[in-house]
Amino acid sequence: MLLARQVNANAVLIPNAVFPPLLLRLADQLEFLVVHIQRHVAQAEAVLASKGVGSRLSAA
Repeated sequence: MLLARQVNANAVLIPNAVFPPLLLRLADQLEFLVVHIQRHVAQAEAVLASKGVGSRLSAA
């Protein structure tokens, strides 16, 4: 079984979903995913704040 710590995330290439010939590194894909989710969380918090609902989440 291959463990995550045994994988070089800079060596693994993943085809882009929109333009498959464009290969992106796994490390870049993971970074994009984290930033994308952070943006969604910020958008959700902005909606809650505009409705006067306090956030129960603390910044990590």
